[in-house]
Amino acid sequence: IAVMLGGTVAYASEQSLPGELFYPIKTKIIEPVKTALALTPKDKAEVKTEIIDNRLNEAEVLDNMGKLTPKLGKELDDKIKSNISDFYKIKKQIGKNNSSSSIEENDKIQKAFDMEMSAHVKMIDKFKKNFGDPSKLESKDNERNDKSQENSKIKGVKYIKE
Repeated sequence: IAVMLGGTVAYASEQSLPGELFYPIKTKIIEPVKTALALTPKDKAEVKTEIIDNRLNEAEVLDNMGKLTPKLGKELDDKIKSNISDFYKIKKQIGKNNSSSSIEENDKIQKAFDMEMSAHVKMIDKFKKNFGDPSKLESKDNERNDKSQENSKIKGVKYIKE
C-alpha cells in the first residue's frame, strides 16, 4: 500500500503547478532524486535541461490561466536561474578534459539545451523583462573553451555571458 501511495503521490506531483499541494514534492524530492540518479555529467545536464523546461512550461501554463503572479514569477525565475547555473557548472566539468570528445559532448549538450529553450522564447523574454536576463548569472562561474557555447543564440535569446 505504501509503495502504491508513494507512486501515486509521485505521479500527481509531476503534474502539479507552483502553489499546489504536491508541487514541493516535485521540486524538493522528485527532481533532486532524478539529478542524484543521473550517473554521468551528460545525464545530469540532461536532467537540468528537463527541469528548466518544466519550470518554463509551468510559467506558460500559469500565464495562460492568468495565474502567473509577480511572486510566482519571481519564484520560478529564481529556480530557472539556479538550474541554468547548475547546467553550466556541469558543462564546465565536462569541458575540463579539453579532449575533442568532451568538446563534442559539450556541443551536443548545448544544442539539446538550445532546442528545448527555443520552444520558450516568449516566456524567456517575459522573464527577462520582469526579472532580468538569466544568462547573466553564469558569467563568473562559466569560463568555457568551447566556442560553440560562446556563439549560442536562439532567436535573439542569448544563454551565455556577453
